[in-house]
Amino acid sequence: MTGILRNTSLFCIAIVVAFSCKKNTDNTSTLQPATVPLNQLFDNLRSTPQTFTVTAGRDTVVFGSQGTMLHFYPNSFKNASGAIITSGSIDLKLVEMYKPGDMIRNRATTMQGKNLLTSGGQIDLRATINGQKVYANKYGIGYFQNNASATPMMELFYGNVNNVDSVVNWEAKDTTLERDIAWLGDMNGRNYITTAYGRPWMGYVFDSASDLEYTNCDAFYYSDSPKVSVTAIMPDATFTPENTQVYLVLPTINCAMSTVQSTSSYNFGTARYNASEKAINMINEGQTNIVPSGMKYILIVIANKSGQYYYSKQSGDAIPHNGLKLKATMTPDSKDNVLAMLSAM
Repeated sequence: MTGILRNTSLFCIAIVVAFSCKKNTDNTSTLQPATVPLNQLFDNLRSTPQTFTVTAGRDTVVFGSQGTMLHFYPNSFKNASGAIITSGSIDLKLVEMYKPGDMIRNRATTMQGKNLLTSGGQIDLRATINGQKVYANKYGIGYFQNNASATPMMELFYGNVNNVDSVVNWEAKDTTLERDIAWLGDMNGRNYITTAYGRPWMGYVFDSASDLEYTNCDAFYYSDSPKVSVTAIMPDATFTPENTQVYLVLPTINCAMSTVQSTSSYNFGTARYNASEKAINMINEGQTNIVPSGMKYILIVIANKSGQYYYSKQSGDAIPHNGLKLKATMTPDSKDNVLAMLSAM
């Protein structure tokens, strides 16, 4: 009997081992490496935040290095429960994004749904107290302008990053209590503000911002020109929307458009890939015709393959009426050189 049990046990063990080996062989032939989100691939391109400390419960004004003005009132900060914070040190981290290159490196765009925005600047502002997240009640924000235009009238938009790759889409609030409209004072036909908060300054001021994190000084851009498609042709099949991002910059209106990986639940600024043509097509909310023809443009393509950056930049005076379709020559480059090229934009 003991011999029978021993033989039976050995037989069962052999079956389990054989099954396990077969299963492992099958998995080895079918498993694919997990896709790394573009947000993670390009994370080390982001700007290093500026840091400030202010005291809650006091009227305080601070300025960013690029001129952004932050005006905190005695009731500007609240905790997660909604209670106003009236004392203690508030630690701030600020990223300013006034130029398209800075927007690109920080994965921000100038789009609101299907609409193009002309930007007067963006910021990302985070606040904590003793390491705990702080929220905004009301505070003032001003976007510095070197050469402010008489038009358009700017609105304050708040950023929506509810997507896998955190390319910011902007949303204007529905009520005047949560959304300000700002314009520059007018004298002799020139818009300006001067000596704001005790120092010479020109820009757009919003006195009652209600959100921290991403905020944007924008106006909707409208054009009578027909909208056309944008396509980047990759040099080989190793460049795909899983490791490559296409950016279209419209310098005349300080606008930056971008693509992210497509997902089943997120369809803003996605990229459609045609493998046979090695083409990455920009799509916005299901539409392929997304940009007005006739505008000056800069097409930027950045890729990260196994830690190696690749970069392509092409520009033109007018987007063709039949669409923009360019071959991207992807040149391997260092992170520092990519950042230098973006900073020069």
